[in-house]
Amino acid sequence: MEEYNIMMKIFKLKRERIFCAEYEKLTQNNEIEFSTNKIAVIYGPNGTGKTSLSSILEKAANSEFDIEFNNIRYTNNGEPFAHIIHDQNGRNIIEGSTEDFILGDNIKKEYQLKEQLDKGFRNLYDSLINVLKVRFGITTKNSVFLSLLDDDKLKDYISDLANNKQKGNNIDKEDFLNYFNEKNALDVSSYDDEKFYFFVDNKKDKTSYLNALRQLKKDTFCKEEQYIKIEQTNDAISILKKYQNIHNCIVCDNDINQEALLAKKIKRK
Repeated sequence: MEEYNIMMKIFKLKRERIFCAEYEKLTQNNEIEFSTNKIAVIYGPNGTGKTSLSSILEKAANSEFDIEFNNIRYTNNGEPFAHIIHDQNGRNIIEGSTEDFILGDNIKKEYQLKEQLDKGFRNLYDSLINVLKVRFGITTKNSVFLSLLDDDKLKDYISDLANNKQKGNNIDKEDFLNYFNEKNALDVSSYDDEKFYFFVDNKKDKTSYLNALRQLKKDTFCKEEQYIKIEQTNDAISILKKYQNIHNCIVCDNDINQEALLAKKIKRK
């Protein structure tokens, strides 16, 4: 479809003594060209008649006009040629949305796209907030998990999402997308959900077991010298149970009291 610009030709403008006689028979410099977006910008210093022109088009008292717009002739004897927006309140009586009236097609599409993007991000944020809350128990920006993150930007994103007042509204959308687009998806090995929730749940005593572990001081732990013997005892018990009918050691061949030795190992464990 071929695009073309809309032309408005002015043949006559008259309003009291504002416009001189030459404006009653205009034949040159009397055209206003509208772009394909149906917009024309008129500029002129103060006192050149911009307001008076709009008043004539609105059929002000003691005014006349003869205009051709988009190949249709209009005069002050017919219906009002234009709706003039004098102030913010003047927009409220326009039929349809304000964008339809005062904006071009491309700008209108930009408004629609922005609405769709805002709605999409809102749905994404709500989904992430739910995952953080249900899956990881993160319901506030002071969650213990945040203190364990080394990535400050990720920490800020989670903090803003967990904040009940912000809910992601402070996040820069473009930076947010670029940040995660640069990340590589990693496979997470399977784990026991019950144990995981035991680890992160903080509803019962207001502190997660993760937080409890973090509060433990490393210097209070000491090396358990008998740990290796516990492992050896377990191996011995397993062997004695496996060879219950043998009464000599399968390593050194010495005679043993299998039942007494097994009872001794179990008691030691």
